[in-house]
Amino acid sequence: MKKNLIIFYSFVINCLLYIHTVSAGEIIVWEDSAPFPKTIVEAGVQKDSLITLEPVFGLNGNDIDLENFTLGGFDWEWPYNSIELGGVEDIDIRTLDDQDLYLITDPLRPVVPGVSGKLFIYNPLEKRITWEYTGSELVLPVDAFEFFENGQYRILVADRGNHKVMQIGRETQSIDWEYGDPNGLEGSGPNQLSNPADAVKIDGASQVLIADRGNNRVIIVDKASKTVVWELGPDVLSNPVDVEYIKTSNNILVTDQGHNRVIIVSRQDSSIIWQYPDPADAGNPEYGLNNPVDADILVNGHVLIADAGNNRVIEVDPNDSEYFWELKLSLYTLRDVDQIGADSKDRDKLMVVHRNEQANKILPSRIGFQSGWRESQIYVLAQDVNFDTLFWDADTNHSQLTSLELQFRTGADENSIKRAPWLGPDGDTLSTYKKSGQKFADAHNGFRIYQFRAYLKTESPKDTPVLKKVSVKYHYYKINGTPKPYFWASSIGIAESDSMIPKWKEFSCKLKLPDDPLKRGDIQLLFRIIENKSPYRTLHEFSANTNESENILNLENIPALWEATSINLNAFPSTQNSSVTPALISWKVVYEKIMSTVSSLRFVDEEGNNVYSYLATAGEPAAGEVMDKIYIILDDNNLELTRQYVELPVKSLISRDEETINLRFKQNYFQNDTGLPIVIRNYSVPGNDTLEVVDRDTMIVYYQDANDSTDISADSVLVVQATRGEMTIENAKGQPLSEVYFGDQLFIRVTGEQDKNLNPAKQDSLKIVLKNTALDREDVYLYEIPNSKGVYNSDNFINKTGIPVMDNKNGITLNDGIMQSSYGGSIQAEYVDNVTLTKSVLVPSEQSVYIDLGGEPYIVEVAPNPYNENTAANFRMRIASATGSLVVRKLEIFNIAGERVREIDGGLLNFDTGTLVPKERYGIADNWWDLYNDSGQKVSSGTYWLKVHVNLQLDNPNETKQISIFRKFMIIR
Repeated sequence: MKKNLIIFYSFVINCLLYIHTVSAGEIIVWEDSAPFPKTIVEAGVQKDSLITLEPVFGLNGNDIDLENFTLGGFDWEWPYNSIELGGVEDIDIRTLDDQDLYLITDPLRPVVPGVSGKLFIYNPLEKRITWEYTGSELVLPVDAFEFFENGQYRILVADRGNHKVMQIGRETQSIDWEYGDPNGLEGSGPNQLSNPADAVKIDGASQVLIADRGNNRVIIVDKASKTVVWELGPDVLSNPVDVEYIKTSNNILVTDQGHNRVIIVSRQDSSIIWQYPDPADAGNPEYGLNNPVDADILVNGHVLIADAGNNRVIEVDPNDSEYFWELKLSLYTLRDVDQIGADSKDRDKLMVVHRNEQANKILPSRIGFQSGWRESQIYVLAQDVNFDTLFWDADTNHSQLTSLELQFRTGADENSIKRAPWLGPDGDTLSTYKKSGQKFADAHNGFRIYQFRAYLKTESPKDTPVLKKVSVKYHYYKINGTPKPYFWASSIGIAESDSMIPKWKEFSCKLKLPDDPLKRGDIQLLFRIIENKSPYRTLHEFSANTNESENILNLENIPALWEATSINLNAFPSTQNSSVTPALISWKVVYEKIMSTVSSLRFVDEEGNNVYSYLATAGEPAAGEVMDKIYIILDDNNLELTRQYVELPVKSLISRDEETINLRFKQNYFQNDTGLPIVIRNYSVPGNDTLEVVDRDTMIVYYQDANDSTDISADSVLVVQATRGEMTIENAKGQPLSEVYFGDQLFIRVTGEQDKNLNPAKQDSLKIVLKNTALDREDVYLYEIPNSKGVYNSDNFINKTGIPVMDNKNGITLNDGIMQSSYGGSIQAEYVDNVTLTKSVLVPSEQSVYIDLGGEPYIVEVAPNPYNENTAANFRMRIASATGSLVVRKLEIFNIAGERVREIDGGLLNFDTGTLVPKERYGIADNWWDLYNDSGQKVSSGTYWLKVHVNLQLDNPNETKQISIFRKFMIIR
């Protein structure tokens, strides 16, 4: 069904839609009209801007394999009728004075008394043999290599018959060097060979490279001493038949026939540095080798291989494992292949030694493809047809070097087609079909016999295009065939991004009627209106009045259409008369459009507040625990017009449980009335109205507007397993408190709270409410403490800044960051989670002040004294006066030697009475000194003097004195 939907949507894109831009609530017109777009699937045809009965399509030629539909490759062959040869094994090419000379090795020449093998040089331009050697020393020569040395041309011959490699002077006609047993005996010792297959002179050195086939080795022999200076033996090779010395790299190319491979060997360490095929492709019929007989390094670095067992020549690139080229000719009994060099006028052509079928001998040939025409056989169809499209399959070397073009001709019979002109897609004799899939010219319609020809073009003498298959698509008509044809218009009324379709207005269609009114009753068009969603039910059907060219149907009175948001149209033509056919010119649908709004979807709590995590517990909640349930709110104005309920699936990503939630319309949104329970379990039961999850699971919900496919809403929420935390109220040093004094700072700590520890990479927080009997309230946020690596998984929360406790005599201010309290009161911290945690501390009652210190009118005290910072939580100073109020200007601290170590501004002191210490009342300041000197260094243990500079305000408000008060104290660190 999904595949069909894709087809429907693709047809909608091609439809011609006449849409008037209107505001919400106005009219939209969809019309499919002349020229009729292609809205037909599976049947029907577009003809003369009308939709008529379906044609019958056919394809001919797709099952016909064209054999050897290529260019002729041989542009020269051995003149065997005039010069007789026995059976050639090897050919080498040399260009001299702009003429090519072929050095040919013929081990099976016609029998001459006392002579059994022959070497000769043939000039193809002069068509004659210009040099030959038929000495009695030759027994079974299989390879010859010509080189220039010491002022004359010499030829190395590998003679398998007497197990020797011989060097022949071309001018002297004599053997001037040889390697092998003097008596022609086979062996593997010094100066011995076994069935040598190839020998080449190493350029720039007095050395010869030999393929010692019978001994499964390749050797390099020093010519002067006849000693082996390098060898690769049977532990690597099996039946080596061809060698080549690569001068640019000093490496050796070996055709290792026994192992069906070609390898490049390092002369330096005898390692194989490249081989073809790759061992993984050794058995691959396309890339593997079978009985290779020759391999050559080309100028571009590629390797040309004679793959005799596969009757082919291939070319590979050692530096590019993806490069693979194959000659498009099969060569049987292949012996040798060479590419003609750049100095020749026949450059890049191939010389091959293979079996000549006419001569029934192994002879040399030259391959050079040339562009030209090739004609096919004549094809006959069962009936006259209309030719639609020409297809072909060809190998054109990726269109880099080869290409092809076709022409086509048709006729009523085999005699007339031979006189018919060859035509291209333009219907003339000059144009050609240049690519598969082109339409035929109309001139070919109405015939049943056809023929094609191909112009095969090449820019390389080694390449030819190969035409593999040619097929023609055609059609003809039959009446009331099976299956019945039908016409289709899909997805009418699919909502745009800003609209939907709540109301259908009118359907109309135009017909082309037969000219003869009597035949109009023989045709019929049955229309169906189908809902555009599964199961694609028919909402309404009717037959057109074929006596009227236009039919109109009111859609507003069809109840089945009232809730349809998108429709498809279907039309089924039929006829009772073979001379006429129903013809549909156009059809259109009118509907009303209203504006669409974007939907939203979110997880909420029971009151409708957004949530970002839910708490769940394993099994039923314990007494006092409050667990969350899942609630969802969906807001979509489009849906609210036609639906009262919506069902949405809620899924768990980890446990994979899934439940369906029923959302009910409530005024202006959808929400579930009953929360969906969530439980921590190690198993899930789909469909039990409970979502089984695991700790730190993620739930997702997804919604797509049925009227607007682009309107998609989704939300996700985290589920965590509920934990009971522990709460303490602490001072700045982390010590738990049971009572506090004005000037103290409160720190609230919650530990063991894993259900708030949500993201190891992100700091989480929780909210604490501080209340006291003075009716002050402070909202305090605790933040998660990271571990030493900065990971937030400590389940330990504390407020970053302490909350100071102050006297409320100046009045209460809520949420100002200060806890205003009173003597004898209490401060309570409350944390609401799945359970409610509380903790309280007391503010001690105020003490009366009695000043009688030996008649002194004012005092300063520090406590504890001595002060041990390791045991004392608070370093407190208090000051009082019996004669007036005090305002501290500054403090000075001296060591026992009288040196000042610290000066403190009095405005920085936080007395519980405020800046002014009233008469006959203690003013208390906590942690008044941090034990650092003016240079920022921690002071040492010892005895110190405190000098307090104060302004003393007497009973007369206009009278103020400046006095200093001293106090001695000790520090222990």
